[in-house]
Amino acid sequence: MAWIGQDVACQYGLCGPPVFDDTLAVPSFDCNASKLQSEVAICSNKRLARHEASLSRIYFQTIKGMPPKERKAFRAEQRAWLKYRDSCQGGGIDACLLQRMEARWNEIMQKWSKYAVGSER
Repeated sequence: MAWIGQDVACQYGLCGPPVFDDTLAVPSFDCNASKLQSEVAICSNKRLARHEASLSRIYFQTIKGMPPKERKAFRAEQRAWLKYRDSCQGGGIDACLLQRMEARWNEIMQKWSKYAVGSER
């Protein structure tokens, strides 16, 4: 058995947001239709793709368990965050996206523990 370093593992989408889970490195959006620089970067980087897919999964698990009033605010917060995520551009786009996705992961996880439906807590 050979051991690989984190840098190599991440190139193949084996790294996840702050924790490891079994999410595949398949973004929640259609990569063939992606036009934004952020989406193109996510589709071309397995680590970012896995982060995005995992983030999307916990977002939807969380929102399902929320009361309608909180759900509306959470959706608005997510739309604002997506605009913020999509403002990453240029040569450091991967690092920018990674940082913003990890921060959002932590924000959602605070609500996930209270509202998530259909997940192991």
